[in-house]
Amino acid sequence: MLKLAVYDFDGVLANTTWTGYASHRRICRSFNIHFAWSDHSGDDFQDWRNWVSGDWRDNLERLGLMDRVEEAMEIYGSVADDGGIPSLVKGMDRTVAGLENCLQVILTLNMRKRVLPFLEKHGLMSKITATYGAGDLSFDKPNPGALTEVMEDYGVSPEETVYVGDTLEDVWFANEAGVVSIGMEGGYNPEERIRQGSPRYFVRNSHELLELLRRIKKEKKKV
Repeated sequence: MLKLAVYDFDGVLANTTWTGYASHRRICRSFNIHFAWSDHSGDDFQDWRNWVSGDWRDNLERLGLMDRVEEAMEIYGSVADDGGIPSLVKGMDRTVAGLENCLQVILTLNMRKRVLPFLEKHGLMSKITATYGAGDLSFDKPNPGALTEVMEDYGVSPEETVYVGDTLEDVWFANEAGVVSIGMEGGYNPEERIRQGSPRYFVRNSHELLELLRRIKKEKKKV
């Protein structure tokens, strides 16, 4: 039986993909770095979606900025602040509300102080059991120990847990932790890149996600 649904925040619940893109462009301009993701396809945003990692440390390392982390993250924070509280990914409020009798938590590399106002604004505070942000656990994503620690908090097994993410690294993270991995289109990475991680399931929108989660619950009841 499905007992715990764990969601990434950026790109799954919150429409922050454009913020991520804008922050990387500003970071590159601030440090006089060429846009590393550009392959001259004519669509810089899609080039970036194919390039970006779900782990911000990977992105800064590829940009050669691991010695300028604090400065780079300040730029990211300023872009996020300029945009205000992000909008909700279409239909995710219905997905969260429609998944009954199941714990639902957020596990993200974003900071909890950015997530909680979002949940309050979009009426999700009562539906989400807990939010785990950067620094809240012994490990951060993409270390699978983060998911293990969350499962231990609620006394559930990997077989009773799903993780919903929108990047290749999210899928790897979930698979390494042994939980049911669900890749979701529409966020940071496009479908082709997400599928490179071999997710157990793949969905294209919140409606498909809710139907899948309900189906997993029924399947697990039969086991």
